[in-house]
Amino acid sequence: MSKILTSPPKTSLQISLPSKGCNKGTLQGLEFMARELAQFLDLPRIRIDYEDQLKPSMGDAYYLPLHTLKLEQAQQLGIEQPSQLYGGVVPYDFLAHKTVAHPLPQDDMDRPQGWNNELGLALRHTVLPGYSVFSRNDALRTMSLLDEAGQTGIRAKLASGNAGRGQKVIYSRQELEELLNLPQWQSELEHGLVLEENLLDGETFSIGQTQVGEHLFSYIGQQRQTSNCQQESVYGGTSLLMVRGGFLQLLKLSGMKRIAHLVEMTMSYEKSISQAFPQLYASRRNYDLIVGKNARGHYKAGVLEHSWRFGGASIAEILAIRNLQLHPELQHTHAWTRERYLDDASSIENSPHLYSLDQEGEAYLARFGGPLPS
Repeated sequence: MSKILTSPPKTSLQISLPSKGCNKGTLQGLEFMARELAQFLDLPRIRIDYEDQLKPSMGDAYYLPLHTLKLEQAQQLGIEQPSQLYGGVVPYDFLAHKTVAHPLPQDDMDRPQGWNNELGLALRHTVLPGYSVFSRNDALRTMSLLDEAGQTGIRAKLASGNAGRGQKVIYSRQELEELLNLPQWQSELEHGLVLEENLLDGETFSIGQTQVGEHLFSYIGQQRQTSNCQQESVYGGTSLLMVRGGFLQLLKLSGMKRIAHLVEMTMSYEKSISQAFPQLYASRRNYDLIVGKNARGHYKAGVLEHSWRFGGASIAEILAIRNLQLHPELQHTHAWTRERYLDDASSIENSPHLYSLDQEGEAYLARFGGPLPS
């Protein structure tokens, strides 16, 4: 997945929105990202279109899609390699979501087209114990199996959830049944559900690589949590360290010994998926990992999910990359993002680091970002 190929010269950057659109805050984030990418790649024009209105670019456009693209979509747009987009391309829908990390618990359970159960088994040394399911009945059957095995504290995660949303810790089959009765969970269950061991006192890291054009960068970031309007714990931003080059350059930095095993775990996770699905490629490869202790008090670590698309840490990534571009003498740099839920946005509207502001119900979600001195 890290192989870099050259492509025809680009003359524009194309933002690709889903046909149903997106909220104001997400669009503002995409526009900010597009401006920074266009500056880095020296592209004079930025265009915005919906997926169903896009036409093949003859290789002269650089794409910024909101979601991971299907292989057929990419081919229709003339995208053939990572240097042509910020994001990823997958042969099957489920590969874009977190269900790929775990196997089905039993062979007779529902699965999507293209499912490879051997991959979930191969990934077990890089993830927390858990299973993926694709129907209500299979979810309840799996929870019964976990109960019988004495597993306590299971995190249920919708495949479609992001930024900490669409997940809940449960302790019994009855709790799962109540959860699956909620409208959101009923409507999203067809995309898949993960039932995974829950960790306490966890630290969450983002580890990955970003290829922009023919330039490769690697990073590790530590995530922070915040509370949304419903007082749920959700993603609150990332503090990120970025280096020029691959993971080996990242591991050479001082202070990396403590978390070297997380980088190695990421590399192993990515290698297994690439071997199972060689048609998959991505220029943005982000992996969320957690370190914490389980209900028995044992410390564990594992990959929680991947993101081959524009995501929460993307703004920190591009700010770090732009800082390295502006300061060629640097081999590494730092950047940050932060997300805050506010009752009143008047005090932050003129903040120099504000890049996105959107209303959520009666509150506001403000997103900030910036480089840090190196």
